[in-house]
Amino acid sequence: MHLGSSHPIRYMFCLAIKAMIKTTMSLHDFHFEGRIYRQTSGGSIGLDLTGVLSDIYMCDWDEHLLRKCKSNNVDILMYQRYKDDVDVAVDTSNNERLKRIENRDIEVMNVLKQYADSIDENLKVSTDCCSKNEDSKVPNLDVKMWVGQTEEGEWKILHKHYMKDVASRALMDEKSSHSYTMKKNVFVNEVDRIFRNTSPHLKWEDYAAPSVSYFMKRMKYSGYSKMFRHEILREALKLYDMRILRHADGRSYYRKEEEEEGDGKKAESKYEWYKCDGKFESVMFVEATPNSELKMKMKQLVKKHKMKINIVEKVGETMKTVLQRSDPFGSKICGRNDCFICNQGLPLNCRERGCVYELTCLECVNKHYRGQTSRAIYDRTKEHVKDWNDKSENSPLHRHSEIYHNGEKFEISIRLLAKCFGKASRRLIAESVYISELKEEETMNSRHEWSYFPLDML
Repeated sequence: MHLGSSHPIRYMFCLAIKAMIKTTMSLHDFHFEGRIYRQTSGGSIGLDLTGVLSDIYMCDWDEHLLRKCKSNNVDILMYQRYKDDVDVAVDTSNNERLKRIENRDIEVMNVLKQYADSIDENLKVSTDCCSKNEDSKVPNLDVKMWVGQTEEGEWKILHKHYMKDVASRALMDEKSSHSYTMKKNVFVNEVDRIFRNTSPHLKWEDYAAPSVSYFMKRMKYSGYSKMFRHEILREALKLYDMRILRHADGRSYYRKEEEEEGDGKKAESKYEWYKCDGKFESVMFVEATPNSELKMKMKQLVKKHKMKINIVEKVGETMKTVLQRSDPFGSKICGRNDCFICNQGLPLNCRERGCVYELTCLECVNKHYRGQTSRAIYDRTKEHVKDWNDKSENSPLHRHSEIYHNGEKFEISIRLLAKCFGKASRRLIAESVYISELKEEETMNSRHEWSYFPLDML
């Protein structure tokens, strides 16, 4: 049954979400070498939404691959994927042809590659397996994996800690400004990660001990004393002993705490806090309003249309952010000889970045130039003055001087109209709004700047 015929409200909600996603993905602006560009194709680089959509698509891709394997009698024992890395274990015991092949894992990977490449022509996979590596172990992220026998004679997927050749061997330096507690916590967790990455079925002295010893050498190279290294190792070994005890009791070796609570229910993941024991399937954040008015209205709509969405109000601005100054004693004068703002004694912070600004002719009074910059206002005004002195045709100050002041210099003032640091799209839109507020006889902006970003004014 089509979703729109049985649940029209939900269908409309899905269409709205689809429109918002397409709009968001098509308006990705980024800054490079002093210019702003808009990405024309592909997922928006650095946008969280891109990763979320990729994960959703890959879930569907997983199902296609598993169906292909099942229809071709490929017995998948394990299938795990993290982002674009897939770990697969296949049972070949019932295939007489594969039993006669020496490196049958390569043959199996070639078959799986054919299945995977046929799902989407835009996605092509590369494979790796034990037989392709000299040590017969497959590297994946920070572990190496292989199939081997334990001391008890069981065949299992084993793993040990691994560092890529290109990974930096340097650690947080002992002379860094980080606190003692932070350094201790970081290094204890790093050693514990080595233990976690080493299978409990492997001998300590053959696998875990060499990796930990190498890490201690890295700490020594980074300037840490023998006493500090001893303390780190002692704390990490306590965590390791706890892991071994849990493993001996048949519990999880890889988690610091049990997944199950005393009542037998699974502990709620910190990433699923909004579900409230299954009452909700998703979460929506809304802006803070007086008496939570917006939040209450959204809750009514969600309840009316029977959608399992938890409505959470964003944290409003705190008194601390309003009253606190991060640099109360900072000098307002930069001391640079070529700083137009400080040399003129203007009441501005020349270090302000990502802003919309206005240049005003003090002799004409009603003549303004409005622009935006992602850099410090010091850099942008310096360019304006240089272009003016060079009599550049693109300089709004030079054009104004030629038209209204017979090419003579005139005094100007500068003020900030909006601060949009880190928000390129907002900065561009704000500039367009401020330019459109000026009448044509009031602006120094060229006609191209005055109309390049059309906006519907309400």
